[in-house]
Amino acid sequence: MSIRKSYNFTFINIFIFFNLFFGIKAQAGVKHFNQNDSLVIVRNNIGVPENLFYDELLDILRGEKQHWKSGIKVRIALMKSTTETGELVSRQIYNMNSNQFQKYWLKMVFQGYGTSPRFFTSVDDFKRYLRDTPGAIGVIKLVDSDELERIKVLSNQD
Repeated sequence: MSIRKSYNFTFINIFIFFNLFFGIKAQAGVKHFNQNDSLVIVRNNIGVPENLFYDELLDILRGEKQHWKSGIKVRIALMKSTTETGELVSRQIYNMNSNQFQKYWLKMVFQGYGTSPRFFTSVDDFKRYLRDTPGAIGVIKLVDSDELERIKVLSNQD
């Protein structure tokens, strides 16, 4: 792996890390912090750990990890990419536009590499699913995360 490739991967990791921890928009041209765009990782308390290392979280959200250490199946919950939150998730977490994001999941499912996330148009339906589904993990706006248990994301050096 060349130094340039390593640098690009590290930059992407740092960009996502800041978005996950602080909700800071580190994109070029964006000069202010918009708290309404802050995203948090939320979970069902059955089978899903309270803390995850950053690399583990990425593997889970990409559909690369299918089961929790407890043996319970990972169930990813996301807002549809046609919603404002879904668009933020596809851009900030997956570093894709909405179209690329949909193609990514179609490819993962049809090639047998993963199970598609459960997509929602309603925040209330998202919250209900997360509360009622063992093994569920999701990404939602901070302002919509009341009543949900959050995951503490640890740096890989902790």
